[in-house]
Amino acid sequence: MLRQKDHLNQMPIATNSEKLDISLEDRTSELAKKISISLNKADVVLFHGEIGVGKTTFIKHLINNLQKLNNINQTEITSPTFNLVNEYDVGKFTVQPVSYTHLTLPTTPYV
Repeated sequence: MLRQKDHLNQMPIATNSEKLDISLEDRTSELAKKISISLNKADVVLFHGEIGVGKTTFIKHLINNLQKLNNINQTEITSPTFNLVNEYDVGKFTVQPVSYTHLTLPTTPYV
């Protein structure tokens, strides 16, 4: 996994393809499982997509797999859309899914 400190001026590419097939929840779960075993504290993972494409479903599987790997009871994972950020203990670190869907930048800068 690429570390932010190693690649400050580069946008890491996670895959050679432009699309990942997560049309079935089983595929989403398998991909999340593969990624979860390589995550470390301070890693940043960004998800971008329209509402309803499966970001929260992916994150649910990712967090639950991390909890399972660390012998922590799996918790219900909810969308951060209206809370903006949620926090989940996964053992060695905390995962904080953040949603920027409903945030807007001010048109006039604060002075």
